[in-house]
Amino acid sequence: MPQFHGILQAVIMTRFPFTSTRLCTTLLGATVLVAVLAVATVGSLAMGSDRPNWNAAVGFAAGVCLVSSLGGWLITRAFSAENKMAVAGAIAGVSLRILLPLVALVWLNTGGEMLRTAGTGGLLAAFYLLLLATDIFLHIIVGKFCPALPAAAASNRSHSVTTISNS
Repeated sequence: MPQFHGILQAVIMTRFPFTSTRLCTTLLGATVLVAVLAVATVGSLAMGSDRPNWNAAVGFAAGVCLVSSLGGWLITRAFSAENKMAVAGAIAGVSLRILLPLVALVWLNTGGEMLRTAGTGGLLAAFYLLLLATDIFLHIIVGKFCPALPAAAASNRSHSVTTISNS
């Protein structure tokens, strides 16, 4: 794993030499989320092209999940720069990620009959779960590649008993 970290960091810093690692990993994560949704959308469009209103259902579900997932990722990353705001950012990101699809499902059950009969509810669930799994994976991976802020590192050192090094 250390070789992969060095390769990724070298790629990020050579492609984006004037930006911080946090910004680069945030943009990289956003790109991965959009790419995963694009592949899922194209696959969904190809699988159900003969069904009535399928394209509209896929477009609606993909749009709702794109806004909720990408917005949740960006909000969480923006607030995680400071330790005292990280929990608030995580709550705000999860709230956005959950509330938009839930509001869309409520709307589908009360007024969106054309989209509901086309299968938008199932698409919303599938896209949401796929992007949630991707988001969790990204948070785990990006956490390893984004170094802690100097103030946070100094604060953690003063309270720790033992420091373990990976090198």
